[in-house]
Amino acid sequence: MKLKKRNIVILSVILVLILFANFIKYSMSYSGENGFIRGVQALVSVPGGIILGSMLVLADLNHGDDVFMVEEKESPDKKYIARHSRISYGGALGGCYDCVSINNINIKFDSKNKDAKVFTLDRYSNMTLEWRDQKTLLIILEPYNKENIGIFKQQWNDVEILLKVKEELNENFEKKETIRKLMEAASAEQKTKAAYKVYWSDFSAEQKKEYLTGLGINKDAVEFYNGTYKMTLEKGGDNLRADKLLIELTKNDKYFVFYYFVYNQVLRRNSPYSPDSEAYLTTCLFTKHTDYVVNDITRDRLNFKGDIKEYDAYDKSKATLLQIDACEIANWYFSTKGQYRYYKDFKKYIDTKKSGYDREQQKTVDLLLKEIENMAISWGRRFGE
Repeated sequence: MKLKKRNIVILSVILVLILFANFIKYSMSYSGENGFIRGVQALVSVPGGIILGSMLVLADLNHGDDVFMVEEKESPDKKYIARHSRISYGGALGGCYDCVSINNINIKFDSKNKDAKVFTLDRYSNMTLEWRDQKTLLIILEPYNKENIGIFKQQWNDVEILLKVKEELNENFEKKETIRKLMEAASAEQKTKAAYKVYWSDFSAEQKKEYLTGLGINKDAVEFYNGTYKMTLEKGGDNLRADKLLIELTKNDKYFVFYYFVYNQVLRRNSPYSPDSEAYLTTCLFTKHTDYVVNDITRDRLNFKGDIKEYDAYDKSKATLLQIDACEIANWYFSTKGQYRYYKDFKKYIDTKKSGYDREQQKTVDLLLKEIENMAISWGRRFGE
């Protein structure tokens, strides 16, 4: 790395000052003509020192970068390798910076490879690298000055790069990881649990009463079902209360049939404000209980009377269950370009489940995926192109 222009300017000023100081010194040491002559002699002798100094500077300039490898981390699939190196440049008059680079695992490290560099930070900081999955690299730093960042690429090939301060939690990744684990668990199940083959609408009045008085049932869910759970339409109040309720409804499966029914009623409420977690929780619910939800969407689709209208978030009472779920899932997977990559995993997962469904259920899956993608396109989110 070349010596910075700022350092060259500083060095030039110093040399000129030394030259001028020597001239003044010798001129004042002698009076009259002798002072001037001595000053000129000083000017003649000083260049020798300047030349020597310049040689030292040139030697410094030609000093190669010193590279210290701090950390190397291979991706889980052994395809890539991320490296954290500390590079000193310019010798005594230079400086140092931290650099994170990514490359194919079989490519030798080269500190001058600009394409591989994804993050640089002047004035070294303690940082660690962590592969959250085979396509997500997390750079964890101590608090730093953003002005010291030289390079920060959020994407390198198919790898997403996240930058986090140590105290921060990568909540979004934790959500992705939760959904991935739910997919694995659901894929391993051969049949839907027997207790989940019925729906709230299938229960008799007596069975419903027994459910609603069950030990440990969520009181907020019962209040919402009975119409006594008040949610203000003020922004924030509605968000917080609905958010709290949705989280509680997806916490456990003891009263799942009832909680699932209430969950969908919460989604159907005609509120202009949606909780931040709605998209995530709906995707989780769908992934964890895919067979159950697909069957319910199929029942709703076949029993739906009248013309299916375009989805209106401000009047969900007229929407089909397929439209509501498609909207929330699209909101989750099409929120960012980086998030979109996980939609491909979702589609692959759905395809594996689809093979075990009957014709109507398979049609539901096809319609659901089509609705998800159409909604994303209507929002201007064409990440797949």
